Amino acid sequence: MNEKIMMGILAIGIVGFILFVSWRDQQRLKEKIKREWGKVPKSTAVNVDDENSLYEVWQLHVQKKNLTALLDDTTWYDLDLSRLFKVLNGTRSSIGAEWLYSKLRQNDYRQKEQKDFRQLVDFFYEHQGEREKMQFALAKVGKKNENHVWKYLYDDDLSFIKHSWLFYLAGGATLVSLLLFLFTFEVVFGVLTLFLVCVNMGTYYYYKGKLETELVVMGYLVNVLSTPETMKKLDFPFKKEMTEYAKLFNSVRKVGFSFRVKGDTDAEVFFEYLNMMFMVPFISYNIVVDKIKKYRQEATALVELLGAVDAAIAVANFQKLLPYYCRSEFISDKKIQGQGVYHPMLTEPVANDVSLEQFNLVTGSNASGKSTYVKSVAINAILSQTFGIACAESWQMHPGEIYTSMAIKDDIFKGESYFISEIKSVRRIIRVIENGHFCYAFVDEILKGTNTIERIASSSHIVEWLSRQDCLGYVATHDIELTEILGEKCHNIHFREVVMDDGDITFDYRLHQGPSQTRNAIALLERLDYPKEIVRQAIESASAFEKSRQWH
Repeated sequence: MNEKIMMGILAIGIVGFILFVSWRDQQRLKEKIKREWGKVPKSTAVNVDDENSLYEVWQLHVQKKNLTALLDDTTWYDLDLSRLFKVLNGTRSSIGAEWLYSKLRQNDYRQKEQKDFRQLVDFFYEHQGEREKMQFALAKVGKKNENHVWKYLYDDDLSFIKHSWLFYLAGGATLVSLLLFLFTFEVVFGVLTLFLVCVNMGTYYYYKGKLETELVVMGYLVNVLSTPETMKKLDFPFKKEMTEYAKLFNSVRKVGFSFRVKGDTDAEVFFEYLNMMFMVPFISYNIVVDKIKKYRQEATALVELLGAVDAAIAVANFQKLLPYYCRSEFISDKKIQGQGVYHPMLTEPVANDVSLEQFNLVTGSNASGKSTYVKSVAINAILSQTFGIACAESWQMHPGEIYTSMAIKDDIFKGESYFISEIKSVRRIIRVIENGHFCYAFVDEILKGTNTIERIASSSHIVEWLSRQDCLGYVATHDIELTEILGEKCHNIHFREVVMDDGDITFDYRLHQGPSQTRNAIALLERLDYPKEIVRQAIESASAFEKSRQWH
């Protein structure tokens, strides 16, 4: 058997091995997609979206698009929306996660945008085959924190790599030398090829070190721009647009292999060696930059669409996780009406109705459910305005900005006490209202960082002022005095507890009308075997105060 036949067999074997490995990886990915549908997304070390990276992209959108009506950091933290986002985030690509995160933090309702998004969600919820193919295509794009795709798309000064002719020369010389060796088997061409490969490898790593960020970003962007070629074959909403993008960025797809980042698969390792030998990434970089400069608007629209598609599938998966949900209805009357509303992050939630037409005071004991109820209303208002769904049997609301003041902490780095942090948090809500924006305000334990007299005096006038503004919301409080001071200026609701004969205290977590009439603090003292004298005197003092409104 001569050398040419041996080389041919070897070449066929290498190609066959690469094709087999690629097929095996694809089958594993398809099985993974099927297996994970309808389950809470799991993050792994190589498949996790860093919130700092997502936050930077959102801030870039805010700056470049001049976005307003944003869900601020305080509200995000108060409602623990990072945890909700992790449950929502069943995306397969970073552009999908970035779209989902940015949308969740865009605190307003846009009818046309939401209609298009709901069309995608409903389609992928009902069409398993198309959804799995779409997820497969998006998974090929993959996850890459700090991918800077949007930074490149927004950059009007995107520049070419200088002296690109050197890379053409180095890669071309190596290719010619290799072909001459394969056809002639002359030792001189073999030695020359080996020499050129060594030179190119050194050059490759030198320039890759200098241009590593640019190459990684471009690699991810090329994956994104190449995706329409696969998606145009799928029957789904916006197929027409995807087909046009496939034609427009076909040349980018052809050089896409050169930007494959070395990973764990054998195929990726092989392509890394090809890149080193022929300097392909540096040659391809300028081709892609030229395309983006010419079609920046189309590239931006494509990334937006792909992100929306990925996010829509994630929301469809989220809907699959819920015990029940409804489509949100938006109305002209300034109010929120909901039936069977529950908190999506609780494993065994208790549903309650919502009727928010004026400011509500929510009273009740600790652990009775008032804070959870207030948060559930706020979260469902956000889900409604962003993704068009609510964790409820029915949900109607007037669009409005959403602000909370709940999980206040001392800020030792700024030298601020709890009370200072608290009044600043409430003040930001007042400023939004003063600027003429209709909003929903959700406040938990208003002004609890100060003494009783000043707390009740100040908070009663704050709530009274809010009740007269273009604003609706809830104030959860232990101060029963507020219900008496404010009277009919606010609607009163409460949660209650029951002290059992054995001393145990139970909660039904059900919403009741009117102010709270129950007490459990003194009952708890007795249950925990405090001295009887303390319990008796506490009961007497409480009874005397209720009669005279004075402490003795």
